[in-house]
Parts: sequence; structure tokens; C-alpha cells
Amino acid sequence: MAVEYNIGYKLMNEDFKAVSSLLANLQGEKFDNEFEFLIKIIKKGTLDDEPDLLMSVLAELADHQWNTYELLPNAIRTDLGESIIKVWNRNSLDSTEKLVGIVAKLGLGKALSYLTLAAKEISNSDVRQEIASAVIEFSESVDDPYSGLK
Repeated sequence: MAVEYNIGYKLMNEDFKAVSSLLANLQGEKFDNEFEFLIKIIKKGTLDDEPDLLMSVLAELADHQWNTYELLPNAIRTDLGESIIKVWNRNSLDSTEKLVGIVAKLGLGKALSYLTLAAKEISNSDVRQEIASAVIEFSESVDDPYSGLK
């Protein structure tokens, strides 16, 4: 049985100290429930005023998930790939770097495809370069974040 840390619940209640504590204490569990809850938060727009925080939490959670050496279920990956774009700040290099990391660690191929298309309309050259580098690095293997370990 997967441990449910309720990170999304703590975020919604603005208990940011508890979120930091939960993230620091994550173990090698499957985090399906956490990602599903965060996807619901994104879809409902509950934390629209905290996109940087939400992106940081997703990046940290993606890192922990990647270290389980198990892919998230396809349905979660698809929903997250579609939802995370709503949180992305297209003018922020930091937000873009986090998004690219999440895409790479969780195998979110559709999100990388979206980034490729979106890059054409982004005026920030650093953000465009980050996306271009990600496409070069991950386009062949994005759906399998563990391909380099095989």
C-alpha cells in the first residue's frame, strides 16, 4: 500500500512548512495518489496564485518518483503532462527548467511535444534555449526516463 503524504492538501491549506517537511521525508514509495491530487488542484485552479510553489513541489515529487525506478501509470502521466503546462510560466527560466526536469523524470512525452511548439512563440531566448536543449536531449527517449540506465 502506497503512503499518502497529502502534500496537495497541505498546499491547499497554505501549510507550506508542512509541505517542506513532507517533501524532505519522502521515502521510496509510489506517489500515484499525490500526483493525482496535485492534478486535481491544477485542473480546479485552486493554487493559480502559487504557480512557482506548485511547480517546485511537482519537481521535488517527480525526483522522488524517478528514484523508485517505476513509471507512473499512463493515465497519470497523460493527465499530468496536460495539466502541468497550465502551471508553467513561459517567461521564467526557473519554471522552464523545473518543467523540463519533470518531463524527463516522469516520461511526459506529450508535454515535451507541447514545449517544442510553444518555444516558437516565446520571446525569452534563455527559455527557448532550455527547451531546444531538452528536445535534443530527450526527444528520442522521453517516454522512458530510465532508458539511459539500461
